[in-house]
Amino acid sequence: MVDKFNEAKKYYDDVIYAPNKYIAFEPAGNLKKEDVYQSILYALKESGEARTISHSNKNTQRTPIEIYKNQLIGKLGEFATYECLKRMYPNQHVDRPDTTILGKGKWDVGDLFVVNHGSREKWQIKTTMHSYSQFLLLVTHDYDLDGKYIFNSNNSDTKIDYDKFIFQRIKYENNDDQNFLYQKIYKAKDKIINNSNPIDLIKRGFEYYLKEEPNFQYEDFHYITKKELIENIINNSHIMYKGQHFIGSAKRRPILGKTHSTKLIDTNYYVEVFDMHKAKELYSGD
Repeated sequence: MVDKFNEAKKYYDDVIYAPNKYIAFEPAGNLKKEDVYQSILYALKESGEARTISHSNKNTQRTPIEIYKNQLIGKLGEFATYECLKRMYPNQHVDRPDTTILGKGKWDVGDLFVVNHGSREKWQIKTTMHSYSQFLLLVTHDYDLDGKYIFNSNNSDTKIDYDKFIFQRIKYENNDDQNFLYQKIYKAKDKIINNSNPIDLIKRGFEYYLKEEPNFQYEDFHYITKKELIENIINNSHIMYKGQHFIGSAKRRPILGKTHSTKLIDTNYYVEVFDMHKAKELYSGD
């Protein structure tokens, strides 16, 4: 695994990054509809006020609707990773994702807690709803050189020491999903939260707007260890820089402005999906 990281090279054409090899999304299961409803309610309640965009960067703030989107995608990813683990390793203990509302200024100390080789590990899960995505991205100023997550830039004692870093892809192809999931639901936020049965209201929203129950596919996750993050990513400066662009295809090297690409709003450490461990390797040794 170490050799793979050392040999992997980023390439770019007119500051557009692309993966060396494309790894297709392979559906492994569907999220339970009850978990989707709970994730939506959790995200709505967590989106009360504007917050900083990261724990270590206090200069840029997200709007409440951006927080809702981020929290929703993140919680769906936690449930996807949880379901993957329970399906693949039914005898191993995994804590169910927590939907407790913490409020502004408070953060989880881990996205998922997993027993691995007798130790209780803390995992950080990075989730994307773009099933073609090929990069795990970690904002550089959110991590110190020892791979610890900077929980609060004003207090060095609040760093989080994660054991593994998870890349989880989710797919939902309803043509109206963006408008409904990210706009109509958020617009009805107060009505949903103040309802005596908010889950039922969310469920009826799916039935009314989309004519279906939620159908979110997930794949078996990919991951790297803390040691790999430090030795192969941070130490080797596997970095994509703020203001540049990246795409998910390895089959073309587009010219900036002539293709669909995503602009980096932060400088990030990156790992290609191709270079990451597969979920099935978890208990076979890293």
